[in-house]
Amino acid sequence: MRWPVELEQELTVGPLGDVGYEATVTTEGPQAKTIVKTEASTGYSDTPTLTVFYSGSGSGRRLWRSVQVYGPTPQDRYANRRRTLNAYRQQSLAHRRNADAYNREVQQQNHAAGRLLYELAGEDLGADPQRWLDWWMDYNEYERPREKPVYTQEYYNPRFVHDGPTIHVMYSYNSCFARGTPVWTQNGLKPVEQLQPGELVLAQDPETGELAYRPVLQCTLRLPSPMRRICVANEEIAATLGHPFWVSGDGWRMAKELQDGRSLHGLEGSWPIRQVEELPDAEAYNLVVDDFHTYFVGRLGLLVHDNHFRRLTTAVLPGFHRVRE
Repeated sequence: MRWPVELEQELTVGPLGDVGYEATVTTEGPQAKTIVKTEASTGYSDTPTLTVFYSGSGSGRRLWRSVQVYGPTPQDRYANRRRTLNAYRQQSLAHRRNADAYNREVQQQNHAAGRLLYELAGEDLGADPQRWLDWWMDYNEYERPREKPVYTQEYYNPRFVHDGPTIHVMYSYNSCFARGTPVWTQNGLKPVEQLQPGELVLAQDPETGELAYRPVLQCTLRLPSPMRRICVANEEIAATLGHPFWVSGDGWRMAKELQDGRSLHGLEGSWPIRQVEELPDAEAYNLVVDDFHTYFVGRLGLLVHDNHFRRLTTAVLPGFHRVRE
């Protein structure tokens, strides 16, 4: 005969959203009692993580600060806690089903064993394993222990989740374009200084090469600073020293790094640089574009980066990556 198990369960939710589940399984045996405790918990922290970046060099230019917040919203964090609670609840239901199934099997076996023992020993003690154990010990003149020893096993599975926002603060010397620089938008070419947040501009994902219209998140204006004139075909683009252009076969390069003869990536292919010239200080404009963080300027549609952190890439052209040998 076997003893059924006893299952005790508890689900807890703390004031900060911490979720816990505890299951205690108690099993009697002929000589001892065994208690197995299993505890799982998920703790949450929504403390913001602050990361500070510095980009570019001073050279007497004005330092700009950009603050961007990433991470789950309060609604997302609440949903995360609800999902964890539901997962623990499902786990508790599964434990209950398993315990009930085990006890049903034990009860059936004990009933069958009780009938057999009645026929063999002539004692009608039903399906209770403890009564049969007491009878057997008395029959064999064994001394009964006053209390059975208790053996306890504990298992603890903690988990910690940080789901607070990540705040990126970037100190940089902004890269921008001169007034009048055409930008490719959903409604045609439009001067960069006339764009407003929410307008759609043509952008390209450097990793995949995907072209799509993406909304402008922010428009920036920079105080007068040194400029470069980049002459390509029959077009001239004036940009600050640090504005990144896509150089075919090489990736992002700042305007101050561009040289005659290098080719810039555009919508219709690559365009060789005829000349790069210094310009006097001037006000300049830039954008922050959602998702791809790129846009196209000039009638030729040259690919440039927005006023956002540049991601490392192995692409030599948008969607085409350098293969490691």
